[in-house]
Amino acid sequence: ILETNVEPSGVYQFIIYHKNIQKIEYESFEEVLKCFIASGEEGLQKRIGLRNLNFVHCQGSFTQTFQKCTQMFTALDSISLMKSDLTNHVLENITQFQSLTKLELGNSNFTQYTVYFHENVVPILENLGNKLLDLRLEKFKFVDISAIGEYCPKLQILKLSRILSFCNTDYSSKHSLLNLVDLSILNTIGCRITEETLRLLLASHSLKSIHFQFIASITDQFLLSIIQDNPLDYLDQITLQQCHNITINSLTLLLSCAPQLTILSCWSCAMVGEASRDQIMQIVKEDNLDIQFQWYSSRLVPIPDDLEELAMHAGEHNHVPGILDMFPV
Repeated sequence: ILETNVEPSGVYQFIIYHKNIQKIEYESFEEVLKCFIASGEEGLQKRIGLRNLNFVHCQGSFTQTFQKCTQMFTALDSISLMKSDLTNHVLENITQFQSLTKLELGNSNFTQYTVYFHENVVPILENLGNKLLDLRLEKFKFVDISAIGEYCPKLQILKLSRILSFCNTDYSSKHSLLNLVDLSILNTIGCRITEETLRLLLASHSLKSIHFQFIASITDQFLLSIIQDNPLDYLDQITLQQCHNITINSLTLLLSCAPQLTILSCWSCAMVGEASRDQIMQIVKEDNLDIQFQWYSSRLVPIPDDLEELAMHAGEHNHVPGILDMFPV
């Protein structure tokens, strides 16, 4: 029920009379919870079949409201808290949902620098990580990939967006993410990910989808070394976005070594220009490959630190084709 005029009270009534419904998408779900609370003990004692809860732009007073979820939604297997004040009190309540298989956490500008990965997120992973299949983190100042691998051994989907720094990891770590199927790293400008950390992320032989943005450590030589260790036999699609240290050699390597590849995207990579694009298209044509090749040129445009602000102010007159559309906001 997105982008409609439906009031939270209407969504509340809908849930009450459709107790078996499992997923509702609605922007102001925090207000729906307040309707449950306002109905008193009778509302809190109702057992609702919802399995997915999605919250956006929740402010500091959200803690008490979120606590009530543990009483009402006992069947939850997915929680998303995006662009919200992820205080320690809010995060502590997540461990009460013992059936979670998907967890998505995204900080607001206010808590981005006050929530700590090891102190606030790792305790959640220690409690719930053995069941998690899908983990998505956005706007954290630090993330430890080895810790994620240690506490989430069954993880299949990992998406990290706008992380300011990554823990320097030794590739000899025993905690590789060996079951990953879908990997997405939407990096921030200036954030450095070491080759050792990338090797941990790319260790899974089951990978089907990869999306990398602003990762300087990805070079032709590095990609070759990865494929020598992991042939990416099941890779279906890969997007290399603003990875400015790769050339056409990386693209031809992927074409020749990934037998299941159907989508190859190269978005705004500085050393892959129009001539490289034409060469790749010629290879696809001559070898009769069943591959969709997507390419956007690299443009030397100023990129603001706050990509949300860029999207907010973008209009017909200042829109940058092929650049703005790629930013994860």
